[in-house]
Amino acid sequence: MACLIDTCVISELRKPQCNPGVAAWMSGISPEEACLSVITLGEIRRGIELHRLKDPVAAGSLERWLSGLETHYAERILPITAAIADRWGHLSPHQPLPVSDGLIAATAIEHRLSIVTRNVDDFRRSGVNTLNPFL
Repeated sequence: MACLIDTCVISELRKPQCNPGVAAWMSGISPEEACLSVITLGEIRRGIELHRLKDPVAAGSLERWLSGLETHYAERILPITAAIADRWGHLSPHQPLPVSDGLIAATAIEHRLSIVTRNVDDFRRSGVNTLNPFL
């Protein structure tokens, strides 16, 4: 199953005590099946910059992690295209989501991907297929 990994899942994988369901799910898929949205990278970047204000050492560690994600997923990082923006515009009035979630949902729909997330209720409102590996 080709999928788009949401920020909450990719972040969970970084934890020393990663949720067993998330770890099992990730080990059960082939790398070419998993994609990231540029929105996820932006959300991670924002988190790094917030950490930098309080803990520059932690921010440096997160910076290296983000760089590794960008390298690992290089060809599987999906941009926001005009078609995705248009799809999001059609989704928004009917099932309003936060902009970032709406753009991730539109990306998944446009690329015919399922979203792997803990936030299944939010994304399902958009009509996208979801999978919750935390269960």
